[in-house]
Amino acid sequence: MLKPGMILNERYEIVKVIGEGGMAVVYKGIDHKLHRDVAIKVLRAELSADEVVVSKFRKEGLNAASLSHNNIVGVYDLGRQSGSDYIVMEYIDGITLKEYIERRKKLTNDEIFKISVKIADALKAAHANGIIHRDIKPQNIMVTPKGVVKVTDFGIAKATTTTTMTAQNEAMGSVHYFSPEQARGQKVDVRSDLYALGITMFEMATQSLPFEGDTAVATAMKQIHDPLPDIAALNPEIWPGLVGIIRKLTNKQPEDRYQSADEVLEDLKRVYQNHNYIPENKVKYTEYTPAPAAPVSKTQPPKREKPKQEEEEEENEDTPRRTGFWIAFAAVALALLAVIGLLLKYYFNEDKDVPMIPSLIGFTEAEASEKAESSGYNLVIEAQRYNDEYEKGQIYEQTPVAGTKAEPGATITVILSAGHYDVTTVPDCSDMTYADVVNNLIQLGIPYEVETRIDETVEMGYIIEQDPKEGTPISDDTVLKLVVSLGGENEGVAVPDLRGKTREGASEALKERNLTLGEVSLSYHDSVPAGQVIAQDLDPESLVTEGTAINVTISQGTPDEEIEEDAANGSLFISDPLPEDKESGRLSIDAIDSNGNSSGLFDQTITHADFEDGGMSVSYPDGTVKIRVYLDGTEVFVRDIN
Repeated sequence: MLKPGMILNERYEIVKVIGEGGMAVVYKGIDHKLHRDVAIKVLRAELSADEVVVSKFRKEGLNAASLSHNNIVGVYDLGRQSGSDYIVMEYIDGITLKEYIERRKKLTNDEIFKISVKIADALKAAHANGIIHRDIKPQNIMVTPKGVVKVTDFGIAKATTTTTMTAQNEAMGSVHYFSPEQARGQKVDVRSDLYALGITMFEMATQSLPFEGDTAVATAMKQIHDPLPDIAALNPEIWPGLVGIIRKLTNKQPEDRYQSADEVLEDLKRVYQNHNYIPENKVKYTEYTPAPAAPVSKTQPPKREKPKQEEEEEENEDTPRRTGFWIAFAAVALALLAVIGLLLKYYFNEDKDVPMIPSLIGFTEAEASEKAESSGYNLVIEAQRYNDEYEKGQIYEQTPVAGTKAEPGATITVILSAGHYDVTTVPDCSDMTYADVVNNLIQLGIPYEVETRIDETVEMGYIIEQDPKEGTPISDDTVLKLVVSLGGENEGVAVPDLRGKTREGASEALKERNLTLGEVSLSYHDSVPAGQVIAQDLDPESLVTEGTAINVTISQGTPDEEIEEDAANGSLFISDPLPEDKESGRLSIDAIDSNGNSSGLFDQTITHADFEDGGMSVSYPDGTVKIRVYLDGTEVFVRDIN
């Protein structure tokens, strides 16, 4: 977990966490080179060693970076620092479409139309670039207060020119929005995205999902076999044309659906012009209304015997009816045979013997380990986090979900509950790893300090003790002090002396001991040459756990480039920041307010001639608390404004 104020690639400043998933954490950040807010998606540190995960994460960035469209979240940059991959994306100040639907009592036809057009237009652009999203759902669509709609999260997108089979043992996307072919683990194409768009439109129209089961498998089976519920019955005010589009989008067979996003857009426009326009659909939807029973008289006349000639005439008249009956009977029989064939194909599929992942929710770690082992699977504890529903030590989340088919030997990743948490008191950090505790404390906004200690009885990386104790009331000056075990005598890693080394030299020295370079700050110094380490946050030879990040301060040389503040007039006087041997450079100056928002004060190429009068004066707005100065994208000075 990155801390607010950290800088990635000497450019992107971390502001705060805005979202978390099993694979990555998303932060709001500031791009100090281009002076704009960004979203930074950082792969979780514990997954950085997994080549498959890293490959998927990088592919997400490359897929999205290849797309440029008003309704697709833009990707600006990809990078790697301190062993963690990250993607820099367009920052969207809004909510997900899922939240938007939940907050509204009812979406108007106009809203459904406009949002659907924007999603379809985004899919058109992605498909034109050979990319299938494969996880279209309201949770992956952002809506801003001004009505801008953006499709995001190409985490499982796949180029159409490569293999497009969904792995049977891999839980991909959300089963509520799966196309039938995706639920079966068959080949997916652009029409699978269009099916998911149809389910999303159904949810916007009815504020409900069409197919719900007790398990993921049950829901998938409903997607495959059950008919779509009556939309008009759930929302009598919906335009008939929108009903027709949703039905065509969600046909079970791909060949019966729209074949491209272009076709969807054309019909959406027709429906907007004529709300009663019903798109042509190969699959016929007929409303069944039972006919009223004929009234029966209490007193009926006696049955009259018919003359033989009359009976023959009626028999001849009835012949077409009998023929129609046999045709209908044959059609029903063929339909039944087709259904039986599908069922046989399903139940005698080649993976019929593949076992299903068991449910471990509510189990303790020991119980889950035994259950997983007896079922032929491996168990991995991903994290331990506070949870209101489950007791400490119980599993409350697992991946893949129960019911997913997976070959023996597959891994089940779970998250343990750290117990309930009362926000007014200090939490219990015992029996937790340092990484889990820090992750929880940052989310809860509780300041903390850490020290390490060799301990033969506590496993390396786990908390030995805490102060204050669990249950102590939290006040404004509470700082939770944690003692982390280094394990036995030989298990700790000694921090190298980085003073006097260059940034590259410090990074190499840390890498040799399985440590990483953390936050890098800059400061002027009278005696340490520019580019060399002045100080480090952990003393040389102190023992830490492997993977620990060491923060350093690097010298900018002597303070020749003084920055004088004139607080009364709200301005700074800046002397020439260019080295003598450098003719020009790009000077950028940012003002930061108390909310962390950044505004650019100056950004242009400078030369020594610009400072012939001794310097330049730059004004800053009211509310400014910090000034950051950059030369060619590298931060050269920070000044706190009083």
